[in-house]
Amino acid sequence: MDDQPDPLQPRRALPGVLDAARAAAVAARTILDAGGGTGRYAVPLLRPRGPRVVLADRSAEALLRRPAAVGLMAVRTDLDGPWPFRDWTFDLILAVDVLPHLRAPEGFVDEALHALTPGGRLLVATESPEDLDARPLLKFFPALREMEKETTPEPGAIAAAMAAVGFPAVRVDRVSGDSPLDRGAVEAVRRREHPGLELLGDSDFRRGLRGLEAAAAAGGLRASWSRTLLLARRETPSDAVVVVAAVLRAAGKLLVQRRKAPGPLRGTWEFPGGKPEGAETDEQALRREVREETGLEVVPGRLLREVLHAYPNKLVRLRFYEAALADGSRLPRETRDLRWVTPADLAELPIPPANRDLVRDLAAGS
Repeated sequence: MDDQPDPLQPRRALPGVLDAARAAAVAARTILDAGGGTGRYAVPLLRPRGPRVVLADRSAEALLRRPAAVGLMAVRTDLDGPWPFRDWTFDLILAVDVLPHLRAPEGFVDEALHALTPGGRLLVATESPEDLDARPLLKFFPALREMEKETTPEPGAIAAAMAAVGFPAVRVDRVSGDSPLDRGAVEAVRRREHPGLELLGDSDFRRGLRGLEAAAAAGGLRASWSRTLLLARRETPSDAVVVVAAVLRAAGKLLVQRRKAPGPLRGTWEFPGGKPEGAETDEQALRREVREETGLEVVPGRLLREVLHAYPNKLVRLRFYEAALADGSRLPRETRDLRWVTPADLAELPIPPANRDLVRDLAAGS
């Protein structure tokens, strides 16, 4: 998507961005440069016996201008919809100056998550409002700067989208630099060879061009740039949040409670339990959680099942234990949010996705 770059920005890969890409690619075997156009970031990442690099862009013209290189594959695709990489996985996905060109940046982030290997990384380079204010071209054309700000998602919104789809943490950095202006840069502006310049009124354009020409004639104009980098990593099974749950039976029925905490699982019926705290064992956590949630004292039994489930915002390792009432404990009365149900009835209630296989097997009598 770099077929019409800012004439006052370096035409080569920005050094700070390329350094971050190289650092993220150290152990990568497969890399996707999403929206990489002519390959100015993809090609420098190639090395002997190095990674396979896929260059994906919607512009056939930009892809045709890529250099021929061993290990580089070009794919023409629209990154605004479902990606054609569902059967592929990547250790690193780069997205440099891509998100402003997309209709749905949130969808892009979600597609990226599912295209990464466990532990794989997504590196996004974009411009914050402060980065846009520092761009020389936009200093002379303030109306264009406002257009760019309207179409460029802020880094905070991108980080929030990453967290929402399931990236556990996002690291944010900023890099900047400058270099001598490319020959013909001012002439390219005169020809309006930048998206948006053609939308300016003649008076706004002439005013900005006069200021640009004066600065260039005085020798005070350089190709300065800055970018905000967002680096996120897909979770691995070792990152999963551990949750323990008690499958408590009495008179052929199971004790379940309705989830009241805010979130997408609110209102679902689940087995009592929760997360171990500190150095608690599963059994200690199970006793404490059931006591806090129901007032019951239970004795944990054997592990029935362990499930690794990826929810949209986190990876959960859920351990279901058989449990029995401790001596002296009475069966609790049913309330609006606490029920005794048969396995068959439970299968008909709304339940968390991670519980479905176990509930199905309990209903089948296995």
